[in-house]
Amino acid sequence: MGKQGRRICIVDDDLQMCRSLDRLLASYGIVSNAYTSGESFLASNHWKDIFCLLLDIDMPNLNGFQVHERLKERGYQFPIILMTGRFEAEFQKQAAEIRAMAILQKPFDSQTLMDLIDTF
Repeated sequence: MGKQGRRICIVDDDLQMCRSLDRLLASYGIVSNAYTSGESFLASNHWKDIFCLLLDIDMPNLNGFQVHERLKERGYQFPIILMTGRFEAEFQKQAAEIRAMAILQKPFDSQTLMDLIDTF
């Protein structure tokens, strides 16, 4: 895994999911920052120096696709992995439109996530 020292941000309104993903990434030597809302992530400016974003789709206020739109307006250039606990067929179409790397349905296998991150 050659991602040590590079940052991944996690945006999920489920605090337990944020903590779990943070621990998983740390176990691989990956620095991460977790946010429980799209608004707090966008305000953080961490989006400026990450190599990957783990982004929940179904969140209050700004959903994952709305967060993506705000990032697009700011000229982001990093891969996005979408996550959802409630998969809908429309999500697949929207994910393709924003060129998301993948949609992972919760709960997902940690090795699946790490293998995906390792492709970046």
